[in-house]
Amino acid sequence: MPDAVPALDRVLHAPALDPDGGGLLSTPGYHPSIAAWIADDGAVDPESLPPPDECLSRIWEVFGEFPFATEASRANFLALLIAGIIGPACGPKPAFLGDKPAAGTGATLMMRTAAFLVGGADPHWLTARSGRESASDGELEKSLVTAALSGNPFVLLDNATGRLDSPVWNTYVTAEEWSARKLGVNESVPFDRTTLVDMVTGNNLLATEESERWVLPIYLDAKVEVPSSRTFSFNPKRRVLDGRLRYLEAVTGLVAHWVRAGRPPGPVIEGFGNFEEWRDTTSGVLHAAGVEGFGGDTGRSPSVRLLDDGTGEFIQSWWDSYRSDGVTGKSLRECSSPIDAEGPRAIGAYLQRLSGRIFNVSGDGELFPVQVSQSGLDNHRTRVYVLSPL
Repeated sequence: MPDAVPALDRVLHAPALDPDGGGLLSTPGYHPSIAAWIADDGAVDPESLPPPDECLSRIWEVFGEFPFATEASRANFLALLIAGIIGPACGPKPAFLGDKPAAGTGATLMMRTAAFLVGGADPHWLTARSGRESASDGELEKSLVTAALSGNPFVLLDNATGRLDSPVWNTYVTAEEWSARKLGVNESVPFDRTTLVDMVTGNNLLATEESERWVLPIYLDAKVEVPSSRTFSFNPKRRVLDGRLRYLEAVTGLVAHWVRAGRPPGPVIEGFGNFEEWRDTTSGVLHAAGVEGFGGDTGRSPSVRLLDDGTGEFIQSWWDSYRSDGVTGKSLRECSSPIDAEGPRAIGAYLQRLSGRIFNVSGDGELFPVQVSQSGLDNHRTRVYVLSPL
């Protein structure tokens, strides 16, 4: 009898941590412990990898100009980069959430550049839809099946809006082995998710109690009125294109240093149920490299404190008073905005935090969704906001 053909789940373009405890798999060719082939452009020489300080310096050569809100967001971004290396050895990972207060801050560029650095290509792209135009769970499942079959380890759900809440996505992202119906046939097929890195971007995304447990936020805040007016002094993705091996060695070097040090544990991080092995491995790798803040305060909480259960009433009052007319923050103060602060700057910051979010309001005997959005400036150069029915 001829020898059985070995299983080949995917082709990798970066080294991988051996789940059998054998260290880093970094030579080109087939590796049975992960059922994957490491391509030539994913091979590195483990003996020539730089020390942690140099690794971090190289990484920030590419990503240093992204406006991470806190050191915790920077640490969580490093967790995203190394996820593509440690993935096969530590089970499922949470989705990495690139959140920001307004469009144009750079989250999509950040995710695409990270995927190209570690995955060797753009991520497999899923375009999010919202409100009454949102895809059903069945459509989302089909998209995720296509992503899983693509062979691309990085999956990007781009420009998500409103609330992160889908039974299909919740099941998908928390499973080590996810089963779904194969397209065109009545057959359920299992997919190994341990090598996949799921990424989500959006503006001011809301998380339910369920979805909060499966995201690792990376919060960007340019701290300018129009984030898209910011410019980089260089093109981050072009920098990776021109010297990918240099930066792949940097990411790999962080993991290699931890392995050579005997895999020491890092600080105990609370939360991340279903992802404990990933959490502890990531904490150890980052701590060994001198990186602090992983899993900490990303700056994603509002700049003004929302009072309990007040936002929905505020949105309803806004709709009752102005419908879809453009309105300034000064006028909206009459709607009893639920902020624990005074003055026009407070209401302005509050409305920026709500921008892009979706709420249900009642009118004409029915309940329907509206989205808070910015609508330019008035004659006094004051920002105007609208509620747009979806």
